[in-house]
Amino acid sequence: MAIGTSVAAANLAGGQVIVINSEGEVRLLKPGEALIPGEVVIGNEPSSDDSNLQPNQPLNDLNSDVESIIAAIEQGQDPTQFDEDTAPAAGGIAGSSVSLTGTIERIASETIATTDFVTQASSPLNLSETESLSLFDLSRVPQSPVSPFPPILVPDPIPKVAELAVISGESVQEGEFAYLRFTISIDETVSENVILSLALGENSDTATSIVDYLDTIFVGDGVGGYRESTAADLVIAAGDQALDVFIKINSDNNNEVSETVTLTAITTNEFVVKDSISGLSEASDQGVIVNLNTAPIAYDDPQLATLTQGDISPNQILHSVGWQDVSLTATYNGQTVNIDSSNHDRLGVVGGAPSAGPAGQLQYDRESGQSEKITIQLDKPARGGKFVVAGLFANEGEGSDNHEAGVWIAYLNGQPVASGEFVGSSTLGRPTEFELETDGAAFDQIVFSAVEYSAGLQNDNEADSSDYYIAGLEVHSYGTYATNENETIKIPVAEILANDTDINGDELTITSVTYVDRNGNTQTVPVVNDPVDGLVIEFTPEAGFSGDVSLTYTISDGWGGTSSANIGVIVNAVPNEAEVESVSLYNNSVREGEELVFNVQLDKVTFKETRFDYTLLPSGGASEGDVNLGGLYYTNGVTVVNGQFVVPAGVREFDVHLPTLSDSIENEDGESYTLSLNNTHVAEGEIIDNHSPTLIGEPSFGRLVQGDAEADSILNSVGWEHVSSITASFQDKDGVVVDRSDHDRLGVLNGVSNDGPSRQLQFDRDAGESETISIKLEKPGTGGTFVVTNLYANEGNGNHEKGSWQVFLNGSFVAQGEFVGVSDSGRPTAFSLDTNGLAFDEIVFSAQEYTNGPQDNRNSDSSDYYIGGIDISPYGVYAVNQGETIKIPADDLLAYFEDEDGDDLYIANYSFNLGLNTSGTIALVDGFVCFTPDNYRAGEATISYQVTDGYGAFAEATLSIVVNPINAEFGRGGDDHLVGTDVDDDLRGNNGDDTLDGHRGDDTLVGGLGNDILTGGEGDDMLLGDLGNDIFKWEKLALPRTEEDTILDFELGKDKIDISELFSDALTMDDILDNIEIEKLATDVKITLSEGSDTNVTVILNDDNKQFNDIATGHITDDQLKSLVETLFIHLPD
Repeated sequence: MAIGTSVAAANLAGGQVIVINSEGEVRLLKPGEALIPGEVVIGNEPSSDDSNLQPNQPLNDLNSDVESIIAAIEQGQDPTQFDEDTAPAAGGIAGSSVSLTGTIERIASETIATTDFVTQASSPLNLSETESLSLFDLSRVPQSPVSPFPPILVPDPIPKVAELAVISGESVQEGEFAYLRFTISIDETVSENVILSLALGENSDTATSIVDYLDTIFVGDGVGGYRESTAADLVIAAGDQALDVFIKINSDNNNEVSETVTLTAITTNEFVVKDSISGLSEASDQGVIVNLNTAPIAYDDPQLATLTQGDISPNQILHSVGWQDVSLTATYNGQTVNIDSSNHDRLGVVGGAPSAGPAGQLQYDRESGQSEKITIQLDKPARGGKFVVAGLFANEGEGSDNHEAGVWIAYLNGQPVASGEFVGSSTLGRPTEFELETDGAAFDQIVFSAVEYSAGLQNDNEADSSDYYIAGLEVHSYGTYATNENETIKIPVAEILANDTDINGDELTITSVTYVDRNGNTQTVPVVNDPVDGLVIEFTPEAGFSGDVSLTYTISDGWGGTSSANIGVIVNAVPNEAEVESVSLYNNSVREGEELVFNVQLDKVTFKETRFDYTLLPSGGASEGDVNLGGLYYTNGVTVVNGQFVVPAGVREFDVHLPTLSDSIENEDGESYTLSLNNTHVAEGEIIDNHSPTLIGEPSFGRLVQGDAEADSILNSVGWEHVSSITASFQDKDGVVVDRSDHDRLGVLNGVSNDGPSRQLQFDRDAGESETISIKLEKPGTGGTFVVTNLYANEGNGNHEKGSWQVFLNGSFVAQGEFVGVSDSGRPTAFSLDTNGLAFDEIVFSAQEYTNGPQDNRNSDSSDYYIGGIDISPYGVYAVNQGETIKIPADDLLAYFEDEDGDDLYIANYSFNLGLNTSGTIALVDGFVCFTPDNYRAGEATISYQVTDGYGAFAEATLSIVVNPINAEFGRGGDDHLVGTDVDDDLRGNNGDDTLDGHRGDDTLVGGLGNDILTGGEGDDMLLGDLGNDIFKWEKLALPRTEEDTILDFELGKDKIDISELFSDALTMDDILDNIEIEKLATDVKITLSEGSDTNVTVILNDDNKQFNDIATGHITDDQLKSLVETLFIHLPD
């Protein structure tokens, strides 16, 4: 038997060993503990596996036999009889004590079987005497207590055996004064003390000796404290069943998880159940040491804030915080344009729509029906807020309560979630605050735009419409976690952990995320590693769910500390599309020619392009002829496609403008038009008869009589009050004035020395100059007469007094003439103002030398006379010089019309048409009809125009304007031959068959009424045949020539082109065709005439009358060229 079986303290099953030192002291060696010099290890001898070997039989385990024999003895049996088959006490079936033996046959020498008990000695240890004695004491059954173990008293008889147990107390937290309790117990009382051997720690423990606890057993000190135990304390006294012991816990300041430590109790008490192998009674239990780790604290997310950008104060104090925390973009018509923040950091747009109002604002473009847009992108979603705009005016549009307006659309993840409209309320456009009301929906983007005035156009024809600045923005619940219905949101784990805390500084992780679904079931939300966003909580709402949802997440510090909090997520519902709310009319009835304006209101601002079915039909007695369906138009960018209104995003309302027509049918009743949307919203507008304006008279030109214009001896002046001015002059002399003292006749004072009758207008023979009298008219005239008195015939020895006149228009010379005395008595005589129909507004009179000169009369007296009066007719004509502009007040023309309905009348700006032989530009500007004739047109210009009542009813009229040529030479009414000079000439044939030769310079040749010949000279000439059958001719010049002339009024079948003198007489028709190139241009016909390298004349035939429309554009060749040449030209070779 090994020595270990008799050692009371040999609790080797716990992994411990026994050592003895040189002083003979025995102790237990802890696992992993090193030997102290001089100590020797004493261990159990490995069990002997001696077996009884029998022939042809399996091995017989002797150890088992020994145990069976001992058990038989304890029960009072014969150990040789408990197994008749084997007789183990006698050596088995072949032993000497077997009751049944087989036949014994001697074959040789005999060997008697024996049973030997062998005690094997340990290897030489060279122990000291003290060690040997101590070892000897251990190897025998103790007769007295072996220190440090109390003596074991073996009672007789042996009582019932008890079970040993160890139970740990409640876990304790680390601390300098913490003790962990263990209770060692037996389940039955015994009659002897149960001496215990206790050990701390085993391999499965997580606590470490010394670091986490003291390697000392403590017991209670009886007064609520603890003391170190002695051997005498570690006993369950006879009759008791339990003993409490304690271990002291250290505070290691680490944040590890809770740890365990094992207490093992061993006893050799004979009354306690022992292990059949070790022979020891052993029990153990693990106690729990709660560490000093403080659990983390999780806080609800998200952490919300308020974000302010720009200037959110609705006052005039300008204080912007900037726009650095958002992203800003601007667009127009789908193109990116520029944000302008130069006006006190207010946001506007540049480079977008044409500026119709103040530049740099966000504006609605009425022409295109589109608005500039400003997009504000947030870094995080928000939920509600407000904004401030400036420059949004109330009552800006025509009519009443017609204000500038704008709209906004809020988006989340690119999906629209809410929208709204805002209207100007300040007539000064002061900063105004508006709410971002999203009905709880979250957003991360806002798009602002402008729309048409709140009450529509109201007959406003200007381009300017709503425009404003965005001054500031404030959003609430900034940082909200939000997604849209049926969309997934990825919430970064780092954001969630950012506000959670751990006092120990441990790294925190999310261990779970859950939420409770609509059925009350807890669902798990995955935490995934996204390749783009990293570690995220990936939450997908239930299908069809919208509203607020709370996710519960749990965090861990890795040391057993956990905490939970909530994550609020907003799930936006898919918003309903805009629907028609109402259809109405601004005016339920309009007169013919007015517009029926229908207003369509939607229940919200459209999120995207939206379509509505509609019908627009006549009702009552109306028909499509009562309206202009081709003139239908819509506001806010609305269009019509396939019978549907197509409404773009960002529209809360729009107008449908239906022009009605004046049909000149009186007393029509019950005419109306009806607009219906989606067959549910209907509005009907009535069309009332309208009367057209009536022309009550043509502009009539009057007569102006001033002074005494009668050529008689009766003195009857009407005065000179209706002329602008009458002035007199002589050279540069001061103080020369008009004298009217002689019966209101006009003479001169302080001019020439009075060599004849005083106060008359006279010619100064010495100076060779005359006094002058200028009469300026209030309006132009084109002719008339004047009367002079005291202009004597035969005043100078058969010689007559003579005077002259010149007329001017706007200071430009128009015409002149002379008059000679015919009365020997100087009686009043009338003379004509013949201007060839040209207009004038000033007449300048002067005197001249006698008709035949002074002759032998050498005194100073010469021609002198009074101006008795003037009679201008027609008077009050409209007139202008070439190159100048006449401005006729529109009210002057409107005075010739009246309107039965009492409507204000207007000249329609785009109704002007230029008549025959009239060219130039005409427009209505600031209440004036402004006409500027072309330089080559002179004479009477006719212009037609329309007068409207503003409701579509019109009346037409014609306006005549006299156009004076500048420095023109006129024919005298017969067959005149006018030849130009080397400069730019203006030759006008007037009546008769005239011949006009431009010569050199860029000339204007106007034939007049007869059959004229106009010869283009060297230079770029303008040729106008006017009436009659005219010939346009070019002659060969000695010098090389390259020019481009224009025939303004060539008439096929009447007018001809003559180039017979331009080319050599020897040319044939084929040669002519080779030298003529004709090209049909878009509007004109171009003819190029070439004769060698020295001559290249280009002739442009103006085709305003479209007589060459049948000719295709491009070069004309072959037979078509020959045919056209024969049509256009005369004097061609055969």
